[in-house]
Amino acid sequence: MPPPRRVSPNLMKRGFENPMRTMLTASAAAAVLATAASADITVTLTNTAFAGFTFNQIVGSLNGRCTGTLTAVQVDVTLNASTAFTYADDICVYVDPEPLSTGGLVQAGGFSNLGAAQRYFWPNGASSTPGTPCIGTITLTTPVTFGATAADPAIWVGNGYGAAGTSGTWTGTVTLVGVDPAVEPPYDPCSPCCTLAYGANGNLPFNYETAANRDMGACGTAYKANFYPFTAPFTGNYTFSTCETQTATNLTGTKLGVLTGCTAGATVVACNDDGCGLDGRASTLSVALTGGTTYQVVVGLDSAAEADPGLIRIDVDGPSACSQGASLAFGANAFANTSALPNYVVTTDAAATTTTTVAFAQWYRFVPAVTGAYSFDVCGSVNDTKMAIGTACPATAGSPFVSLAYNDDACACSSGCGSTGQLAWSSRLDAANSDLPLTGNLTAGATYYIVLGSFGAGSGAASGTLTINGPTPPPACPADLNNDGLVNGADLGLLLGNWGPCAGTPCLGDLNLDGVVNGADLGLLLGAWGACP
Repeated sequence: MPPPRRVSPNLMKRGFENPMRTMLTASAAAAVLATAASADITVTLTNTAFAGFTFNQIVGSLNGRCTGTLTAVQVDVTLNASTAFTYADDICVYVDPEPLSTGGLVQAGGFSNLGAAQRYFWPNGASSTPGTPCIGTITLTTPVTFGATAADPAIWVGNGYGAAGTSGTWTGTVTLVGVDPAVEPPYDPCSPCCTLAYGANGNLPFNYETAANRDMGACGTAYKANFYPFTAPFTGNYTFSTCETQTATNLTGTKLGVLTGCTAGATVVACNDDGCGLDGRASTLSVALTGGTTYQVVVGLDSAAEADPGLIRIDVDGPSACSQGASLAFGANAFANTSALPNYVVTTDAAATTTTTVAFAQWYRFVPAVTGAYSFDVCGSVNDTKMAIGTACPATAGSPFVSLAYNDDACACSSGCGSTGQLAWSSRLDAANSDLPLTGNLTAGATYYIVLGSFGAGSGAASGTLTINGPTPPPACPADLNNDGLVNGADLGLLLGNWGPCAGTPCLGDLNLDGVVNGADLGLLLGAWGACP
């Protein structure tokens, strides 16, 4: 049972609304000691004051982690001063996963109940009189194991009496039996924790303890520089930012850079110091990168005085796969996707208000040579497909592709579509398709973007022939009048043989289609002399 109080405590947990999470007033080296004889951590308190329900961290993300198994807690302290009935035995050791809150693992000491799974009281010290000692050892029924990882709980020391206006000041030692301070290994920038991808890369660990400073060129020194590799999927312009790392309670200033490597001689491709964030001290930069190349995105602090940011966030945006699609020719084009390709969201109605996901999305481009009505189909495909066409790539890598036309099911597959015959699960884009039809003409010379993929992840990779039908394009080499792949004397003879006004269509030799074979056509032929492209 807890010791009696002369007044009823106010159990309002005001300290947990904004708990102190500072390091001890002594330096870490003086405050945390390990002996050769045993794996223990001892914290020294020297006139250390704690208001009600405020705690300082002994072990955790703010003051270093530990290894071993916590089997017991010892105190040997004296209460130097008390306000509002804080007793000597209110000195409290609390084991709790971060962030600090009620409902932890262990509470040793303190009158107010924090709801821990294991709750213990000191054997003496039930007085608020200055000079009262509190000495004792508590052996845990269920020991707590620590592995020096972010998944470990933290260990706190503070005032376990939560009444309003209370405080106590103690001198002495608190010992954690069975655990040792973890030795942080040197930070290796070439063995980083995390690889960046498009979008928001949140909850990234930041090594504050052993990461070295790094020269960031024009941006100066990046303190405690952490490295995060990023492989550019395409050649183009990319944007990186730490803007969203800042919060109302975390205004850490950062420096951001993109380097060619992780070694000391790596080149700084681009950097930024203060570019965004709640107070303008977070960072953002845009830089041109080469597709297929791995770069190191480096985040450091503005100065050596900056606090540990804890977890950080790096946002990445860049060219979409759409803009890098392969060119399609009029007629038949082989296609195939693979399950390694990402999915992509496309719109499915004229108002762009409904969407669907194309699995394993493969991107293409098509430039019509002639204005007119076109159709695109993958009839006879292996496995179920979806297909869409649009006039522009998404503004950002994660935004939906706005479809000019979209189709899921229109014609039969060759295999993989149904167990009792090949159902009409292949896709066709034309004026008659039942989803979002392709109405109107495509414009000669304009670029259209096509995304083609599988119905879903369970459909498997799709393959087959993507056929484009529409107005017949002009010959690729119009001056090759006899279609032998060369513009030479044979073609010149044919042109001269048809000199004069055309008698009908087609008109052999009328290269500029003005109805006359004349000097203008001769000039075009001579300008194309040689092998056709």
